[in-house]
Amino acid sequence: MPAFVCRPRHEGANRARWRVGVTLVLLCAGVFFAPQRVHADSVDRGSIAFVFENDVFMGTDLNYTNGLMLSYVSPVQAEDALPRRFFRLFASEEPAPETRFGLFLGHSLFTPEDISVSTPLPDQHPYAGWLYGGVSLIAEQERHVDSVSIHAGVVGPAAQGEWAQKKVHELVDTTEPRGWNNQLKNEPGVILTWDRIWRLDAPVARGRIRADVLPSVSLSAGNVLTQAAVGATARLGTDIVGDYGPPRIHPSGTGTGLRATPGRFGGYLFAGGHVRVVAHNIFLDGNTTRSSQSVDRRVLVAEAHGGLVLRCGRYQLGFSGIVRSREFDSQRRTQAFGAVSASVRL
Repeated sequence: MPAFVCRPRHEGANRARWRVGVTLVLLCAGVFFAPQRVHADSVDRGSIAFVFENDVFMGTDLNYTNGLMLSYVSPVQAEDALPRRFFRLFASEEPAPETRFGLFLGHSLFTPEDISVSTPLPDQHPYAGWLYGGVSLIAEQERHVDSVSIHAGVVGPAAQGEWAQKKVHELVDTTEPRGWNNQLKNEPGVILTWDRIWRLDAPVARGRIRADVLPSVSLSAGNVLTQAAVGATARLGTDIVGDYGPPRIHPSGTGTGLRATPGRFGGYLFAGGHVRVVAHNIFLDGNTTRSSQSVDRRVLVAEAHGGLVLRCGRYQLGFSGIVRSREFDSQRRTQAFGAVSASVRL
């Protein structure tokens, strides 16, 4: 799967940023000027979303350097469908929740700060690729949403991180990454995650303008990542009821899809953060049963984010800036990266 990464210190960096900018402009134009097929009713037909995360937006190329994810969220499922039966095993909430299922496919890249050398860099982030797919079950009540998801894939050369980064660096004529021989070894990976997001209305209302706060908790367990997280996001804008934020790539949290009203233009501003307690991270701790490069992981990791969501009819664009605290002891600075999401209601 392709990845978009580049070196800001190389002469090709400006060219790479220009191409990224043009791509985003064309994406925005395509979303907002595409022919609008307005539904005769407001029947939920599900939604699809594409998320692109990269530190090129912040002028760097290191650590978590690229993430891509394509996802689908189904319409509300019938009473006897698997998602509702699954959640009924744990609770008998009334009224019965609206349940959906989701499917997703993703690819993430991790590299050291200096990709120009071929020798191991023991004090920098190990090279790693993570190719995965998964399924989620989602239950939404009036004031909160629960999701249970499983990520399954592979870490190591089979994830094709080296091929992806080298091809894109060749296309944008920037620094060739030379250290992929030191990447983590092949290892099947699994993450099981439970998330809950609450929606608390704030005392702000003027016309269509509303404000709310979205507290959240998350638990993840697996040989790729084991952690617990708590956080919150504040929002101000239009048509926010029933929406839980733009989609993001795990472990940064994720929204649950598009709830736009056909034919209406709107959006909202958002800002927030979360704190994670990390018990295991294969991209820092190294392979589970094989010798590989590793660094001394930090247990507490904080993250702040802010951005803008724009909607037009069935379409949505999200733009986020993210700052993440140091994840390992020898990391020289905090990490900053950007995220762009494009969603459409089917």
